[in-house]
Amino acid sequence: MMKKITMDKKRISTIVLLVCACCFFVFLYWLNTEKLESYSLIHADNLQYEKATITKVYDQYLEADEQTSSGYRGTQDVKVKVTSGKLEGKEFSITNYVTKTHNILVEEGSKVIVAVDETQAGNSVSIYNYQRTNGIYLMIGLFVVLMIAVGGMKGLKAAVGLAFTFITVLFFTLPLVFHGYSPILIAIISAVIISAFTLLIIDGPTKKTLVAFVGTACGVMVAGLIFNIFS
Repeated sequence: MMKKITMDKKRISTIVLLVCACCFFVFLYWLNTEKLESYSLIHADNLQYEKATITKVYDQYLEADEQTSSGYRGTQDVKVKVTSGKLEGKEFSITNYVTKTHNILVEEGSKVIVAVDETQAGNSVSIYNYQRTNGIYLMIGLFVVLMIAVGGMKGLKAAVGLAFTFITVLFFTLPLVFHGYSPILIAIISAVIISAFTLLIIDGPTKKTLVAFVGTACGVMVAGLIFNIFS
């Protein structure tokens, strides 16, 4: 009987947690699409970053950089094909300047990120950096697999908690801070929300979870108070 009651409590707590998470995600969607206006960097209203592929290398004038153990300096005349955004499918012939601070060497087939500056004279395209999306996804996937392999169900729950943390910071904390809300207050609220979700999903509604949550919340609030006093 007691075991059945315990199982029922776990199911109820899981359902409540899922409902709260869904409500929070709906709130984040409303916050980012309806409540807050989009923001951009100063003097970067017309600057966009898009994915692109190097389709051809016409010429390159490169020489070894004597000031560094590795690297080159010079230029590369290339053709790039934009593969995302409004200019998807369009090709541009550009010059890639290889310097000490911008040591981006490309070849045919290279995946890159390009900066597109929309001006009255047309679109100015320049190579910004390598495209590392696939590598990032691979590292995230391996990290999650290792967490599950080592921690089992606990590892999976921890991975879900990390994903929730990332979503909260990206779509709640940063947008509100960028729009002028108090960074300290938003950080405290974010920490409370994240700790409540992660602790509940990992250990469930237990006394240990409650103590850990209260300790975390109080610690964050005290840290924020100390910062306000001495700043």
